[in-house]
Amino acid sequence: MNSINTYKKDYSIAIYILSFLFSLISIIFLFSKGSLLWVLTGISLFISLRCFLIGAYKVYRFLYLSLNSSIISKSILYFNAIIFFFSSSYGLIKCFGMFDLISNTELYTPITIILFLILSCSIGLHRPIMVNNNR
Repeated sequence: MNSINTYKKDYSIAIYILSFLFSLISIIFLFSKGSLLWVLTGISLFISLRCFLIGAYKVYRFLYLSLNSSIISKSILYFNAIIFFFSSSYGLIKCFGMFDLISNTELYTPITIILFLILSCSIGLHRPIMVNNNR
């Protein structure tokens, strides 16, 4: 029997791309304000992009081999998921804030739904799970 390692994706690619774009928007807003949080958000976006392209398990293995600690490696990934969620949320709220509406109460439901989707994508993207398929 031949064992093939595949990496399971627990998130939607479309939601990830949307979250990535909102996070880019938040970096632009933070940079234009002169805040240094854009550096932390940029590093988080880079790690999230690595998790998307090569998989969270490989990023976890790289961190584990570099730091030699499983707890610290997983903590970095989970902390990065939190930063990615907050930066995407900030970008989302800034985008919807640009609409010149008399009342923003119509936007509460769509924003809440999108925030839950971004949260689930952030959690699923940064979970280091390896699945073994035996054939």
